[in-house]
Amino acid sequence: MASVKAIRDGLRDLFTGVVLVTEDGDELLLEDGTLLVPEGAGLNLGLNVYDTIPDHVTVPAAIIGMPSRIQYDVAFRNPVARIEIPIRVISGRVLEAEAQDRLDDYVSADGALSLRAAIDADPTLGGVANSTRATEARDYGVYTVGDVPYLGVELICEVIG
Repeated sequence: MASVKAIRDGLRDLFTGVVLVTEDGDELLLEDGTLLVPEGAGLNLGLNVYDTIPDHVTVPAAIIGMPSRIQYDVAFRNPVARIEIPIRVISGRVLEAEAQDRLDDYVSADGALSLRAAIDADPTLGGVANSTRATEARDYGVYTVGDVPYLGVELICEVIG
């Protein structure tokens, strides 16, 4: 069973440099036509990723929260846990015109900036977990960090490991 810290580290690494390929190894293109190849090509989602809860943030940001739920189980005589981890995605100040558009891109099911697509590209989080999936995006609205109101959303990830 992976530790919660190892899972947070895996999510941090995933969101700061994602390798995007299809399951059969085909190459993918970014929206601007840049070619991504399976061997080591990465995509930076443009997020400042925090794997601990910060006092202030540099936006756009993803804050990997503390688990909201841990279920313990045993599968094939091995300990396994199902862990729900909220990730708060903050796109910019409430009054920024681009903040909502950027947030829409992050919570989209696919696309170059999709967090769900990033998770689907490496559901093992670099070998830390058995599987990871984004199960929902919720609470789209205003989040205050360090007395500053930002536009954000909470992405829920289920990690089995």
